Amino acid sequence: MVAIIPIKPLDRAKSRLHLPAKQRRRLALAFAGDTIAAISACAAVRSVTTVTADPRVAALARELGAEVIHDEARDLDQAVQAAVASVTRGHRDLGVMVAPGDLPALRAHDVCALLAQWGGHDAAFVPDRTGAGTTMVLAAPRAEVVTRYGPDSAARHRELGLRPLTGAPERVRLDVDTVADLERARALGLGNRTTAELARVTPLSAD
Repeated sequence: MVAIIPIKPLDRAKSRLHLPAKQRRRLALAFAGDTIAAISACAAVRSVTTVTADPRVAALARELGAEVIHDEARDLDQAVQAAVASVTRGHRDLGVMVAPGDLPALRAHDVCALLAQWGGHDAAFVPDRTGAGTTMVLAAPRAEVVTRYGPDSAARHRELGLRPLTGAPERVRLDVDTVADLERARALGLGNRTTAELARVTPLSAD
């Protein structure tokens, strides 16, 4: 399995968190670090590639042992396609996982459990906690990787024929966009970087 993690520039990240811009940027970077670390620590994942135009994200990804591809695409799906074309040239016999960079409660065992549930034989996706969005997309070796992220992406992925993995671990389904999401992630247990960053943050305001 190879993992691709597209991460937008920090200046445009997490606008729905009711925090000062500097704190949002720092939290978004912490989310990315915890996500990359968790996915990298799953033994079934052979390589992790981060797709980003942000030098701060790129530096952290390299520090964590991930490869980095500069994001020159106009939207998320195009960024994924460009990364897939680059990464799979050297790993054509491995499946592909596309994951967001905002899963700060994720653990390596959640990633491994998800891959075991999936089985590696088809195209599948993980609906987010609301059921309307998507966190991860999975594709079998040599299969086309198709994503349609954005509003109501779960419905679009179903229409494309991807199988929903509704039994995925909760931490895999919990991407953090709002303060309520972050509080839920904190209840599940956050990664080290996000935990440390939250200790510096002013009290969170309700959504």
